[in-house]
Amino acid sequence: PKEFILGVLDMLENTVFKNGDEIRYKSKYEPGVGSLALLLKDEQLEENVGEDGDIYYGDDDDDEDDDEEEDGDQGESGSGQCCDTLQDLLRTVKNIVNHYYTKLSSSSDENTSDLGTRFALLTDAPWLALSPPPPEDTPMLNEGDTAAAAAEAAEEEKKKLEEAGEEEDGILRYKGEKIRISLDEGLCRSMPYLLSLNGGKDIDSIGKVSLHCPRLEGIVFGRLPIFDAPPDDDADDEEDDDDDDDEEEKKASNPQWDAYVKTFTLVDRYFLSDAVRDCLISHRSSVSDAGLERGSSKDVAEQIWAVSHLFLPPPPSATTTQEGGEEEEGENKSSENPTSPSMGVEYGIIETILSLIVQSPPRDVALSSSPLTHVYLSRVLIDLTKLQPTLIPQSLAAAVSGLFQDFVPSLVPSARENLSSWLAFHLTNTDYQWPKSYWEHWTPYVVKGMAIVDDAEAAGQQKRRKRNSRGEFVTRAIRAMATYVAGPDEIVTKCLPAGSPLSDCILEAGGDGSGAGAIVDSSLSLATDSADVGDIVKDGLVSVERDLRGRIWGTNDDPDTIREYMVGDEISESLGGNMDDDDDEGSGSGGGAADKIWWRTGLVIRALLNPAAKERARFRRAVANARDRASGGMDVDENREGSAMDEGGNGGGTGDNDNVGESGVALESADVLTDICDVVGRYRPVVLATLARDVQVHEENMDLRGEVKKDEGDMLLMGEVYILRQVEGMASYSAIMLESIVNRMIRNRIVGGMAVLRWGLGERGGGGVNDGDDGSAVLPRWHALSSAAVQIGIEIALSDSGSGGDPTGSGFGAGDDIGMIIDGGGDDADGTDGASSALSRRMKKIMTYVGPIVQHTAQRVCHLLVKAHERHSDDIKYKKKLSPLQVDLVEGMKQFISSVQHHVIAAMGKEDLSIIMAPSVGTFDLGSSTISVDIECMVAKSELSGASIASACRTALEGRDIALIETLARSMEGV
Repeated sequence: PKEFILGVLDMLENTVFKNGDEIRYKSKYEPGVGSLALLLKDEQLEENVGEDGDIYYGDDDDDEDDDEEEDGDQGESGSGQCCDTLQDLLRTVKNIVNHYYTKLSSSSDENTSDLGTRFALLTDAPWLALSPPPPEDTPMLNEGDTAAAAAEAAEEEKKKLEEAGEEEDGILRYKGEKIRISLDEGLCRSMPYLLSLNGGKDIDSIGKVSLHCPRLEGIVFGRLPIFDAPPDDDADDEEDDDDDDDEEEKKASNPQWDAYVKTFTLVDRYFLSDAVRDCLISHRSSVSDAGLERGSSKDVAEQIWAVSHLFLPPPPSATTTQEGGEEEEGENKSSENPTSPSMGVEYGIIETILSLIVQSPPRDVALSSSPLTHVYLSRVLIDLTKLQPTLIPQSLAAAVSGLFQDFVPSLVPSARENLSSWLAFHLTNTDYQWPKSYWEHWTPYVVKGMAIVDDAEAAGQQKRRKRNSRGEFVTRAIRAMATYVAGPDEIVTKCLPAGSPLSDCILEAGGDGSGAGAIVDSSLSLATDSADVGDIVKDGLVSVERDLRGRIWGTNDDPDTIREYMVGDEISESLGGNMDDDDDEGSGSGGGAADKIWWRTGLVIRALLNPAAKERARFRRAVANARDRASGGMDVDENREGSAMDEGGNGGGTGDNDNVGESGVALESADVLTDICDVVGRYRPVVLATLARDVQVHEENMDLRGEVKKDEGDMLLMGEVYILRQVEGMASYSAIMLESIVNRMIRNRIVGGMAVLRWGLGERGGGGVNDGDDGSAVLPRWHALSSAAVQIGIEIALSDSGSGGDPTGSGFGAGDDIGMIIDGGGDDADGTDGASSALSRRMKKIMTYVGPIVQHTAQRVCHLLVKAHERHSDDIKYKKKLSPLQVDLVEGMKQFISSVQHHVIAAMGKEDLSIIMAPSVGTFDLGSSTISVDIECMVAKSELSGASIASACRTALEGRDIALIETLARSMEGV
């Protein structure tokens, strides 16, 4: 039996996981390579903060042997690292089998039921009371037969086994009649997709049943071992003595942690994690057809805590000795050897739930088939905290401390963001109960690790901050907390320590709202500061913008009236005509010339977003007042930061009453975001008309200068990127504000998906993939913004009549005339959709929109990676670790391509999700169900497939040997 079971396990490993030297199962969670990896292959390169507060780079002096070993193992899933729960399951089963048969063959009197784990269900379960059925050759007892006859029959069977050279192995064998299970289609709708019955024939005639599982998402999860590994007698820990001493000091004051590390083996931890996941999935609340909620997160927390009763007491420790090596005696020994079965179990529970949180989709649940969503897991943790207030908070603090110190620099950006979002949610719902010492320890990583780079602008780069993963984690958490409360001043007074400089990062503008990367000045003055114009023109622009704000937010003027005013010659003549005299140098979305090209569009966008600028100024005053009060000072003067620049003006002052026109009616309400979204939709024709007018004037100037005109579509795309840059500068103090306004502009067809992608990837001009080679303007969360844009764009593409339209998804179609837009406001033409609902036509429509965006993503990302490689080819630091920019590009592309694939599949709709197979290709019935081919097959054959993207990445290499791009290509093959 031992050889048979081990043979089955070896066959499973060789068949499923590998075939000789070929690795068949490549875990999607493999660090640095897997498409769903939680960890990078190594920590990203960043400026760290030492205990003395000094800045230094990460360790660069690792042994060369380690480098060679890493190079040899690069990209191999068979390196022995356990990345996911499927690999963990195989390892656990092997450990149990080996442990069981080692005990069974031992001559000692030890309990042979010991399986190397304290998990009770393996040795204390109802099925252990079952007895083996009588052998087939043993005649059944007739009525009147005695027990002696039964004993005689059993003895005869035992002799037969001995003659055959076999032994009783104690394994139960069921030889009764086969049980038929009736599968009602309505109750088991997944069965047709799980079982392939070879044309619907009876199972007995086939001989085997093949299980088909097209996706392991929601079944297999990644592993993130936060706490120490369990004791290993064969491990050589001499190199880690210093680290061990530090850890022992922590555990000495925390017996619960010490008990978990010492008494829970790898097998124990597997069963604990598996049981917790089962509870989370099985007991998740649901809503009935009548609208009643069944279950709650509190019930789930209680079920999870009940798992602690499934572990047997640990055996007496044989290693509890004094420093001199002699065993302790009496009460001291027993007191340091925990005997409570569940002692320390909370650390395993927290470890499991946090590992699920970092890999969960935080917002868009549709992107994952897993039932373990971010909000659901966060709510369960809160109820666990309430259920066990003396145990869970302590283990949570220890887990976050370990993650911050040991894991954050190695976590992929999406995992870091999930972790910071959870921490913000948890603190907000637990009255900000968090150790003050943690905030003080984290402060230098934000203040110094994310300081503004002084020489960035001198080097021709955009103004930006230093990149520090720990500082960005803290900043994201603080900014996320600010979105959960009515005012950000609450974070200053209730959460952060008094006088903490961390309050400065609550509302810092720039980038994608995360507080990391490039900085766009929210006081950007649109063709006044950077453009070469005179004071008279500047004053004129200030006056025009103030007038626009009054017309939009005060008197609610008709959009056609404002459109005619903005595209007419009157406004240009009032400025002396200087603004229309642009040049082509730096005509992208940034720079003085760009401000002069798009000055009409900029004025309109700035006027539309004026409430956002005013809200940011109010928030800043509230934060400053709260900080001063916490420090014992006086409130800040209400007008201290109410300058024109902070309030959205250009030096002329706005005040809180600037939105009130002659009628005295103000359109703004307490909900600034809703107001802006409504007004953006109402004045869409004005934005499109000014954008088209700016393009028209620029082309006329190029004709006068005798220059070759750019493609009209490219110019419009540059204008859309410019709009997004202005939105970034005014709304990036809040990630929700920024994303919502961008999404509203996409839905209103002011900007398109391609423009959002180019903006996110730092393209500031019309240079395409070659624009902004330094990558300083790349947004850390470019993939999330672009993914949302593509999702909305697909909906628009499917709702459009006909097959025409602009593939970028903006308001300008391929056949639109700019002059008509200026005169008519760019309203959509009416029409009817006569297109067939055939799946192929639907897929073609989607790919017409998505294809160019995906291909441009691959080209742009690879181009930036090539340039980064060229810049740092001689720097030894970059040979072993990736820079934050490289991490954002590589991991962001994995996320983006995967999410776009999900969007495409979801957009096909439930009705059109499948192609019914014709009888000629093997259609078969299972009851009344018809097996169908999933639409994923079509995606796998399209240019959106991982293989197609991988090919594009390798093409971008152009014969160069860049390992990072090759690794990215391998990752794309697994998407």
